[in-house]
Amino acid sequence: MLLAGCASEDYHANLKANDAIHQEITQLSTVPEISKVSHITKPPIAIVPIEEKLEQRYLDEPSPLMSLICRFLWF
Repeated sequence: MLLAGCASEDYHANLKANDAIHQEITQLSTVPEISKVSHITKPPIAIVPIEEKLEQRYLDEPSPLMSLICRFLWF
């Protein structure tokens, strides 16, 4: 079995134009090496969990409103 086909001229023209655009983007996005500049790949972070002790004494004290609500619900 022989399979033959053709591609349109527009396809080849678009392919060449796209390749030219890709080449231009590659040239413009390449960053030159400068001796006074240092580049990092990852930001400098410390992977340590943050433990903060909060003093919230009001959470330990019973609320007058809550005790009133509980009285009506239980009786």
